[in-house]
Amino acid sequence: MAIAIVLALLALTILNFALEWVAIEVFALLVIVILVVTGILTPQQAFMGFANSAVLMIAGVMILTGGIIHNGAADVIARKIKQFAGASERKTAAMLLAAVSTVSAFINNVAATAMFIPVAEGMARQFRVNRGKYLIPIAFASMTGGMCTLIGTSTNVAVAGALEQYGLPPLRLFELAPVGLVMAGVGTLYLLWAAPRILRLPAEKEAVDAYGIKGFLYEVIVREGASVVGRTISQADLGQKLGLLVLAIVRGDRRIVSPSGAEVIQPGDLLLVEGEAGTIPTVLGTKGLEVKSMPSLKRSDIESDRVKVVEATLSYNSPFIGKSLKQLNFRHSVDLSVLAIHRRGEVVVDKVGKIRLRAGDVLLIYGREEMFDRLGQEPTMLLMESIVLPKYNPRKALQAGAIFLAAILASAFDWLDSPTAFLAGGALVMAFKCLSADEAGSYLNVRFLAMLAGMVSLGYAMEQSGAARLLAGGIVQLLPSQAPLVLLGAFFLITVMLTQPLSNAAAALLVLPVGIHAAHDIGIDPGSFVIGVTIAASCSFITPFEPACLLVYSTGRYRFTDFVKVGLPLTLLACLVSLLLIPLLWPFRP
Repeated sequence: MAIAIVLALLALTILNFALEWVAIEVFALLVIVILVVTGILTPQQAFMGFANSAVLMIAGVMILTGGIIHNGAADVIARKIKQFAGASERKTAAMLLAAVSTVSAFINNVAATAMFIPVAEGMARQFRVNRGKYLIPIAFASMTGGMCTLIGTSTNVAVAGALEQYGLPPLRLFELAPVGLVMAGVGTLYLLWAAPRILRLPAEKEAVDAYGIKGFLYEVIVREGASVVGRTISQADLGQKLGLLVLAIVRGDRRIVSPSGAEVIQPGDLLLVEGEAGTIPTVLGTKGLEVKSMPSLKRSDIESDRVKVVEATLSYNSPFIGKSLKQLNFRHSVDLSVLAIHRRGEVVVDKVGKIRLRAGDVLLIYGREEMFDRLGQEPTMLLMESIVLPKYNPRKALQAGAIFLAAILASAFDWLDSPTAFLAGGALVMAFKCLSADEAGSYLNVRFLAMLAGMVSLGYAMEQSGAARLLAGGIVQLLPSQAPLVLLGAFFLITVMLTQPLSNAAAALLVLPVGIHAAHDIGIDPGSFVIGVTIAASCSFITPFEPACLLVYSTGRYRFTDFVKVGLPLTLLACLVSLLLIPLLWPFRP
């Protein structure tokens, strides 16, 4: 009975990650409660995930990462890349990917991606190429760079923390480096030479037509005397004249969704339209049309030096996720106006202020330049159209960097165990005021930590109930050969497939006990399977659902298939590198 309950919870977990019926962190807490109520785990066992060394260590690393980013490290790196690369696009791209991989080896890969998006945007403008040429590569480079060290990604830390449950020694800080460095090198070469040829992106100005989208959602008010009043949508020809697609009309209490071309435009109509960011000045210059949230402004105002229109991507750990702009009172709280929202893969027919925000949404924001500088200090938004990075604070950046380095050395030389070293580092960053308590909280992804705690408990339940042993036996029996290399390859691919609907860490924690039991079943050392599952969990290149990929998905105007085309060959390369190196470095039979 216990096995059936655990397997049912496993299936529901995978489905909920894919469909998100319930917020992931809430579902994780429900899993813990169910495990206690059904008696599969005691309360002490079920809630041990919150005291798990991996969860505590990740929290410390998040705060340390915040100390580095918040004090302007990205600004320094961007200037150094420009200084050394000069006018060579190829050299600049190589230095960018090398910098991303190196930084991502020591800070969370999502944070590394977030840190370098503005840098990549600046490069695209400098060399007048489609921004998409650099954005998928920096997301993927952050993921391969994260394979190099224990702290390069939360997945590695989560696996290391879970190993004690199975009586295995924890991973050391640089234990993954031999495979990770080769993978990072191979990945960088692939992303530099093959990825641009596979993507074949159009020039930036042609990208909207090439991808079959207009871009942003925003609202247009039709005033009395407007040139379009009394005309049908077809007669007004808003697409040809203004570059707009009318998705809905709000007329008093009535809402007309997907109006036909015969619908007559009336005074007072509020049109929900889809258009490029560049269409807004054209709309403002058209008699009788106003863009909502910009009352009394003229075309000359929006193009002045005093105000700006900037694209900003919603970050993976933003407190705005799941809330609407109306609920957030966004305009009054930050003194900026959201004109439009762009979301890949979905057309939302609703008032812009009522749309519930998601990670990766791109907001078109209008306001005074000084307000953007303030917003640029927040890790919840990434400003795109002009490079707005946290201002460099030499003293605090040096302090934060020195503390991070001290934590790494303390862990590497076993002066302190890794969780203690990085938690102490996080505390010192705050003690030296490199981050305030509020700023540290914005870098501390509580949703992820709660999810991780739940997955630790579910993984332990799989072990205790016998579900992991049952699944391992089934996988071993299904394979035509029980050769260790074949079994390792099978678990690599299973983990990769599960990283698509699940988070990387969740996939690793759920596959890990099954892989360990499978290794024991065929009489080999489970260490090679631990490394294989850990590396495979970072190979979520095929879909854009990994948080680092979500950050660049909308911003780069990518199609879903772009990730498949670029990510599948990289996944196969990672599998090949792993199957060649892991048996050599972690022999099946020592």
